[in-house]
Amino acid sequence: MSDDDHVELLNALNASDSMIMLSGYDCEIYRDMLPDWRMKSVSSRAERGAPRMEFLWMNRACAANSAQMHFLDQ
Repeated sequence: MSDDDHVELLNALNASDSMIMLSGYDCEIYRDMLPDWRMKSVSSRAERGAPRMEFLWMNRACAANSAQMHFLDQ
């Protein structure tokens, strides 16, 4: 995806009233455009078992759901 594609996606997600959880790698665009979203880093593995840090973002509607909050606090 291009930076413009990411911006278009994030604009659409920010405009939604749905509960949204987004998974990906740390990105300045995401940090800048999702300042009110809860962010949690999670250790993961990439190709050939290489360690990576993956990030989960939750919007307010999703963060208000106790089941998702419990998942992120583990």
